[in-house]
Amino acid sequence: MSKPSRQSTIVADPHTGEKLTLPELAKRYGLRRTTVRARYDRGQRGMELIEQPTTGNISDSVRERIAMENRKRHIEEAKHSPLAMPLKRIASADKTAGGAA
Repeated sequence: MSKPSRQSTIVADPHTGEKLTLPELAKRYGLRRTTVRARYDRGQRGMELIEQPTTGNISDSVRERIAMENRKRHIEEAKHSPLAMPLKRIASADKTAGGAA
C-alpha cells in the first residue's frame, strides 16, 4: 500500500501575490520548509510567514542581509520625517502656518 501524499498548501507570496506552495515560498525566501510550515500551522499569514529569523540557526550572511534590510527600511522612514525636508520647503510651510513673513 502506498501512503497518501500530503498536498502542499497554496498561499500567496506577500510581495507579489503569486500563488505558491509553502515549500516554494520557503525556497524563494531562503527559509526552511519546516519553519514556514510551523508558522502557517500557528496561524501566521502574509509577511509573518516569510520574516527572516533573527535568532537561532542562521548564518552570518543571513544576519548581514537582515541588518542591511533594516538599515534600508530606517533610511526610507527617515526620508519622510520633517527633518529630511529641504529648508525652503520648511520655510514655506512656516509662512502658511502663520510664521513671520
